[in-house]
Amino acid sequence: MLAGIELVVKGDALEEKAASFLAALVDQGLAVILDEKTAGVPAVVWQGIDAVRLSGLTNMLDRPAVIRIAGELGFPEAARWIETHTKEYAEGVFRGFIVEAQGGKP
Repeated sequence: MLAGIELVVKGDALEEKAASFLAALVDQGLAVILDEKTAGVPAVVWQGIDAVRLSGLTNMLDRPAVIRIAGELGFPEAARWIETHTKEYAEGVFRGFIVEAQGGKP
C-alpha cells in the first residue's frame, strides 16, 4: 500500500516486478513518465537555478524574485532563460529539471 492505494505487483523475475510496479504507479497517478522529447535545461541555467535554491533567499515559485536573485548571484543566463521560458521553468520546479550535459560554467 502506498499513499493509501493498494498497488498490485505481478511477475516472477525482478525486472517483471519492477515494470509492474512502475505501471501500477502510473495507473494510479502516483508517477509520470516524462516524454523523451522534453527539452532539457542548459547546465549553466541549472547552475543558476540551483544557486538561487541553495541560497534560500526566496521561494522558487516566486519567479520574478528568482530572476532577480539569479542575476545578483552572477547567473545572467539563468535569469534570461527563466524570464523567456516561463512554462519550462514552472514544469521544472514541479517535475524536476532535466539538465543538458553541455553549457555549464567551467
